[in-house]
Amino acid sequence: MTETTPGTTARPRQAARRSANVVATPAPPVPPPQAPTAATPKVNNWDAIRKVLNDKKAAIAKVIPAGIATTADSIMQNAIQQIETSREASKLKLCRPSSVLYAVIAAAGAGLDFINDYAFLVPFERTTMNQGARVFECWEAKLIPGYKGLLNVAARHGYLLDVQAVYPNETCHIRLGTDNTIEHEAGFDTNQHLVGVYCVVRDKETDRVQHIERMSKADIDHIAATATAKAWKDASRYPEMAKKTVARRGFKWLPKDASEIRILNEVERRNDTGEPLTDLATKMVEIGGSPAAQQ
Repeated sequence: MTETTPGTTARPRQAARRSANVVATPAPPVPPPQAPTAATPKVNNWDAIRKVLNDKKAAIAKVIPAGIATTADSIMQNAIQQIETSREASKLKLCRPSSVLYAVIAAAGAGLDFINDYAFLVPFERTTMNQGARVFECWEAKLIPGYKGLLNVAARHGYLLDVQAVYPNETCHIRLGTDNTIEHEAGFDTNQHLVGVYCVVRDKETDRVQHIERMSKADIDHIAATATAKAWKDASRYPEMAKKTVARRGFKWLPKDASEIRILNEVERRNDTGEPLTDLATKMVEIGGSPAAQQ
């Protein structure tokens, strides 16, 4: 069928033909509204970090346990040097200055300096929830005790933590009971993937083994898969992180009568839960030492 307009010579217009097999293209769906996000601010706090550490030198000195061969100047300067040379220096310099101060005070309260892998400052993102979305708030520095730092504090209070890795083709026999003994025939090929780690907790005075903490590679891999620390992603640091993990577990078996031990256990707990060190560090300064020492 055609249509024409009377009184014109226009060519008749054909009615549109549409195949029954042709389906009209649907309109694209309207995307749901997105929750607002905040761009990560690039605020360099490096000058402010150095200033707050210098300004609070007396507070750092106040919490160092008696008999520790270190000073506030040493802890402060080594913390600054570690930030400057860290693989994550760019993010550490963005951290909230107060968070760096609280981490340094907690390390001083445990008698740890930022040398010899005793303690580390590591940047973490603090976020908040906004309309169902997690939004960046700021960078914060956290105190991460190294496994050598845990060993140092344990030895200071009469306990030895012997941390070892087990590699393929090595034999390791652990006997638990009244004696708690371990026989490990170690080799020299440490280039292979380790098969496990263990930590022997020994009383220095009696030489008695109090506890043997052990972890398989499967246990370690499970922690590595869920960890946020970038050190786990570096294959060269895997053995170090594995040893630190088993040392941390062994450290929890130490008696809690020493204030430095309680401080480090509390620091580790807060790192796990995401709680800041604000009130812990503040209380340590107010009473002139570890709050645990006053209990």
